[in-house]
Amino acid sequence: QSDDSYPPKNCNAANLVGVMWYLQHEVVIKDPPKFGISRILRYKIQTRAPASLLEKGMNFGVRYAYDSQKCTGPGKCDPMYAQYGHFV
Repeated sequence: QSDDSYPPKNCNAANLVGVMWYLQHEVVIKDPPKFGISRILRYKIQTRAPASLLEKGMNFGVRYAYDSQKCTGPGKCDPMYAQYGHFV
């Protein structure tokens, strides 16, 4: 996050390894850093899979990339969301 403070709505989340990879490969390679990122915030969250995923024995769905709040794949997001609901 930049030095601005705002609620964690529509923000990217990752584990520590994912954050460090992103910082090393996409953020600090530019000056100034991409998106003005200057700090890492830590949150504790809980999620619950939609019932349709749980019925298949799954807690998480397919991993999709999002850029500027739009699903960029791989694959098409809408059919999966229509079938299983919005998942993590």
